[in-house]
Parts: sequence; structure tokens; C-alpha cells
Amino acid sequence: ARAQRGQQDAAAERYAESLAACREPGDRYGAARARMLLGEVERKRGASARARGLYEEALALARSVGSAYIAGLLEGNRAYLAAAAGRSREAVERSRAALAAWRRTGSDTVGLPALVALAEVAVATGDPARALELLGHVLSHPGLRQDHRLEVDRVLSRIRRERPGLETARGLAAGGARRFEELALEALAALPSAR
Repeated sequence: ARAQRGQQDAAAERYAESLAACREPGDRYGAARARMLLGEVERKRGASARARGLYEEALALARSVGSAYIAGLLEGNRAYLAAAAGRSREAVERSRAALAAWRRTGSDTVGLPALVALAEVAVATGDPARALELLGHVLSHPGLRQDHRLEVDRVLSRIRRERPGLETARGLAAGGARRFEELALEALAALPSAR
């Protein structure tokens, strides 16, 4: 835990330096990215309010420069926060925004955080089988990043804790074999809070 904390502190320092370097030349894209990365560090530290603030600042900058890619990742990260806090409706709304950015960019990586958030909402609404499929797709995706993996592991832990008899391996494998768009649209349509 101490080593992980040290890594997070070092990462936060690098991102803060990057943010400072972006301010001087007026690099709004770089500043948006640096704020997003600082927000990820804060989210991993459990400082959700600070992470949310950094994400909101970064989202405003990303939109101001027209970066659908960063805006989509930020909406997905905001969906993580909402889902983890039990705010299912907000998680679904943020996931919809992330998936809209996925359509604009064509990058599945933009939509991966949305799938994880939708998986957590599926668990909360009593559909752990759907959650496993969504998580299985994320785990099998070549664009999987470490921060996605941490969120997947957190949701998987919740499933295993709440439904210890559920066969997780089969559900994860089923999701890995399905297409991104199909899973995302089904998950949105099936959630009571999505309506």
C-alpha cells in the first residue's frame, strides 16, 4: 500500500507539472488531459469529490477544443464515480454521453469506462449476469488500460461478495465473445434507470 501511494504521489506530481507547463502557452488540450489524469489519481486514492472537480474542469476544456475523445473518457470516468456512489441514474446518463463520444470517435476505448459503469449499475439493479458480460468484454478488449482494470476488479469483487455462487468465468467469457455496440445498447435498454 505504501509503494502504491508513492507511485500515486509521483504520478500526481508529474501531472501537476504537465498542467503547469500547459498553462503558459495556453494549451487547453494538454491542460484537459493533465486534469483528467490528476482526477484519475484522485479517484484511485478514494478522493471522489476532488476527482469529480478535476473531471468537470477537464471536460469543459476538452469541449472547448472539440476533443470528443477526451470528453468521452471523462464522461466514462464520471460514470465510474456515480456508479460507485450508487447514483445509478447519473451513471447511466454519463455512460450515454461516453457512448455518444464513442460513436463520434469510432474508438471503443472511449466507451470502455461506460461499460464498466453500466456493469455496476446492472449489479445494483439485480442483473449480475449482464454485468459479467459487460466486464468480460472490457477485459478482453485490446484497449484495456490499468485504470479500467482497477474498476473492473472493484465491480467483480462486488459481484463475488454479493453473489458468491454465481459462475463468473462463464459470464466473463460470454462477454468477451460479443461486440461492443451490441452489449452497450442492450445494457442501456435493459436498465430500469435508463428509461
